[in-house]
Amino acid sequence: MRSFLLDSFTIFAHDKKSSKRFGFTKNSGVLTHLFTLRNASLFNGKINVVRIRLDYLSCATNTANLTQFFILTGATLTGGTFTPVSAGQSVVEASTDATFTGGTVSLYQGVSEGSSAGLVISSLDMVLAPGEILVIRAQSQGTGEVMGFLNWVEYYEETKKNVLTCTFFLYYFAKTTNSIASTVK
Repeated sequence: MRSFLLDSFTIFAHDKKSSKRFGFTKNSGVLTHLFTLRNASLFNGKINVVRIRLDYLSCATNTANLTQFFILTGATLTGGTFTPVSAGQSVVEASTDATFTGGTVSLYQGVSEGSSAGLVISSLDMVLAPGEILVIRAQSQGTGEVMGFLNWVEYYEETKKNVLTCTFFLYYFAKTTNSIASTVK
């Protein structure tokens, strides 16, 4: 299989997959908003028709307490600055400061004291169409750091011979002083 390197961004000739990582630190209150992902309506100046499918969720904490991670879909956003995850290479945009209301908890993952957990979620068929968003939140019983990671696949075109995809790996990091007793709606 031949591979090509484009700006530290690898695309394999057959699978057309690539990988990216992003990180930040944030102080928070009761329930921490780690990040919001949006499948952009426009991509490279054209109407976006690319769908993304969530592939893998990984979470970690260094607190001495239980931490919960949530993926919310169908939330309504207010404000926030969205930045392309990889300009010109990915249809996904990320925001760490968007405010949201509503939404449905589509996935929950608990992580025990000072550990990490990974969950293959590709079989759940969680797909974002252009313009749709998802929110990643975390909640811990005490003060500490929580990290959320998300992989997804971008389906650029589908033919009988080949599916052109892009896989990105996002890393988000936040400090939290959360209370596990809070409820999530």
